Amino acid sequence: MLKEVLVRQKDDQELIGFEKLEDIGGALKFTESMEFLIKIDEHGNKILKLNFRGQTYDIDMDKLNELAQSYEQK
Repeated sequence: MLKEVLVRQKDDQELIGFEKLEDIGGALKFTESMEFLIKIDEHGNKILKLNFRGQTYDIDMDKLNELAQSYEQK
C-alpha cells in the first residue's frame, strides 16, 4: 500500500509512492513500527499522515480511496 500512496519529498519535488525499497530506507523490519495520524480539518476533510523512520509523510488520499474501491469491487 505504501508503494502507491506515500507522499515524499526528493530534491524539492513531491513524489507519490516509490520504485525501490531503498527509496524509503530499505525493507520493513518485522518489529518496525509506524504511526498513522488522522485528523479532520475545519472543513471536515480527513488528513492522514504517517510517522515512519523519524519522518512524517503525507498520504495521497485520492489514491488510497481508489485502492480501497478497487479492493471492494473484487
